Amino acid sequence: MPAESVRNLHAAHDLHTYHQIHAGELLTTQATVIGLSMIKLGALQTIRLDKLDEVGELVCRTY
Repeated sequence: MPAESVRNLHAAHDLHTYHQIHAGELLTTQATVIGLSMIKLGALQTIRLDKLDEVGELVCRTY
């Protein structure tokens, strides 16, 4: 596997919570690529992670 394919850098983390998570609660995560751009060292990818509860309500969102 080429070295470029296994390198990455976590540059930032932005967490928004909408209601408290409770023990035993079943959550589902949906990942969406919302940005992709070229930078000097390669590429910058921005991903949004939405965590939903059992009825589909948004619990938290991470960028």
